[in-house]
Formats: sequence, structure tokens, C-alpha cells
Amino acid sequence: MKKGIVLTCLALLLSSSGIIAQSNREGTNESRFGTNGGVEQFPRELQKAGVGISREWILWEQIEPAKGRFNWSAMDEKVRIANSAGIEILGYFTNMPAWAKRDKSDFRFFEKKNEPAPNQKNKAFDFSAPKDINDFREFAKAVAQRYDGRHGHGLMRYIEILNEVTFPPFFDLKNTDYEPWLINGFEGVKEGNPQAKVLIGGFVDPLDVRKFVDRMLKNYHQYFDIVNFHSYSRNDEKIIESTRYIKGRMKLFGVKKPIWITETGTLASPEADGGDWRGRVARGVVKRYVMAFGEGIEKVFWWPLLAPPAPDEYSDTA
Repeated sequence: MKKGIVLTCLALLLSSSGIIAQSNREGTNESRFGTNGGVEQFPRELQKAGVGISREWILWEQIEPAKGRFNWSAMDEKVRIANSAGIEILGYFTNMPAWAKRDKSDFRFFEKKNEPAPNQKNKAFDFSAPKDINDFREFAKAVAQRYDGRHGHGLMRYIEILNEVTFPPFFDLKNTDYEPWLINGFEGVKEGNPQAKVLIGGFVDPLDVRKFVDRMLKNYHQYFDIVNFHSYSRNDEKIIESTRYIKGRMKLFGVKKPIWITETGTLASPEADGGDWRGRVARGVVKRYVMAFGEGIEKVFWWPLLAPPAPDEYSDTA
């Protein structure tokens, strides 16, 4: 039911405006519509709805369970399914393995299905201080090289360096500790595939992390190809405010790069919105995509297509 609402709204958007579905920068037919997850389960439905790109986990722990020992089978299959359906993959790194962490007790979050989100008490964080940052660099290189479209394993043109690094559950370090991850991730990806495009790890919301945004745009813009942020709220129009803020800061620092919103969702629930809460989410799909495209955003990704074991506040956007 929830999946159908999102897919139907995307299909209506596409049919109502061919301009929105096209890249207005290069005159190509590349879709600007993205989702988070679902490409393995619903590739044809996404294809029919006009979704052109799916943001998917690159599970470091699963792919490299021990240093130098790789199991690519699950990632290979995901890329194969997406490529077969004509859907791009935006991969982002998650699930740092214990062997790569300085403190092995700091295990990855969501260790078990339906485990509550990590917090300061249980200390279950995704990325934390590494034993050797070069381990991540080499992994990023291996991923980019494998999926460069020339080695028989498919194509992944876009790679994002971590996720929401100003949000403690995903990054148990100070904001200033992100720079080595960004630099080594970028350089590793480019070593593996110089044609791959690198996204900075999505800002939770640029309005909430202004100093971090300024530091990244002013001092580290050479280490990403695409600016990337997230936007959640009960007020759909906030996506305009966030977009205009980030564009203003980019102009100030002379940064000329595409902007993507790789996560967005209308926060609604039965408790707050009554029986129409699903309708409110569905309307939010249309409003957020249209408003973002109107502000010049190149691609927008709804979070999520499928509800994960996460706090209800975000699961209900599925």
C-alpha cells in the first residue's frame, strides 16, 4: 500500500511534465527521480514509474568481513538487477567492519533486526575511529574499480562518502574528523575509476549544520563532484529554504557543482495527522520533487521506498 502510493505519485509526476523527467542541463533523457532502496525487490515497478537511480548501501562489513578477504556476491547481484532494469546505482558506504575499527567493541548499528537506533548509551555506531584510514581508501578503490563497467561486474557511476556524518549514530567522531574519510574516500574512488562521480556524505540539513557546510564548501570542495544534502520536516516548503541556503553558500565560496537531495520525506503519522496521514505523505512526494526541481536541484531521492527497522518518525515516510 505504502509502496504503491509513492510509485503512483512518481508516475503521475512524470506523465504530467516531461520537462521534469529530463535533465535540463545536458538535454539527455536521464531521469531526475531517485529513491532509497527497493531496486532488488521492485526493479520493474521503479522502471515503470520513471525512477532512474536508486541509492543503495555498500555494506563494507558484508563485502570485506576480514581484511583482504572479499565476498562480492550480494553487491554484484544488486548492481546486476539495477543495470538490467536501466536504473543507476548511487552507492554509499555503511557498516564499518569491526576489524577496521580501533575499538572493536564499537560494533555496527542495527546489529540485529529490529534493534533500536543507536544512542550514547549502547554505543552502537556505524563509523568510528579507524585502525588505519588506508583500509577505507583501499576498499573505496576496490568498489569503484569493480563497478567501473569494464570488469564484467556492472556499472556504479556514483559513490557517496559515508552518510550524515553530523549525526552521531552514523559517525561516532567529531565533525572535524570527517575530512580524512572524505579525502581518502574520494582519492580511492578516483584511483579505482576516474570517471566515477563522488558525492559528499549527505548533510542532515544544511540549516542545522551551517559551520560544517561552510567548512566543506570553502576548504574541501575539490574532494567531491556533487553537493548533497537531506531534508526532512512536517513542512514540505522547508525544502526550498534549505536549497536556497546551500546555493547561497556555494555562491559565496565560488563552488559550481550539481546539487542532489539524496534523502527527503514528509514526516507524518497516524497520531499527528489522523486517517489522512498516508495521503499527506503522498502529497509530499509530489510537492517535494516539484519544489526541488524548481530550485534547480538535479536529482531528488525519496526516503525510503521500503520501511527499514528504524524510528517510526522516518519509517512512516515509506
